[in-house]
Amino acid sequence: MTRYGIENQISFRVEQLDVRRFEIYSAWNTFKNIVVGGDRGKLISMDDVAIDWAAFHDKIDFSSVKFVGHSFGGATLFHLLSTPLDEGFSPLPISHALFLDPWLLPFPRPGPKPIDPESETKILILHSKEFTLRKPGFFDLMLGVRPFWSNPPAYTIG
Repeated sequence: MTRYGIENQISFRVEQLDVRRFEIYSAWNTFKNIVVGGDRGKLISMDDVAIDWAAFHDKIDFSSVKFVGHSFGGATLFHLLSTPLDEGFSPLPISHALFLDPWLLPFPRPGPKPIDPESETKILILHSKEFTLRKPGFFDLMLGVRPFWSNPPAYTIG
């Protein structure tokens, strides 16, 4: 296979997914720490006005995260739901996952498998007409999400 062959592309995309997963966990933990009063580092406002952090306390539900991912963002979302979390991070309480034309190329067949088969994450997959008409794309999607079907409700709308 050439340097730019499919194996190299998949390996590169899996590395990208790992980086995105780390970024999402880092952003989540940082945001949570900022809001609930943990380590805020050297966070300051741009206009030197004091920030009323207490105003956020009852406004953000950290027990239920809703994710939306389009294309490679959909692959990232599948990766979050199917890859053990990074050391030093707490699990993300993903309650809802909305996939828009998810891209499944980075995953080996038959596709991603949920970390927690008992998870109660509600899944909705929407894809465009063009994606539905591409037989390999639709077949890969159906094959790829099969492990998540045991976790209703999961829907595919074309």
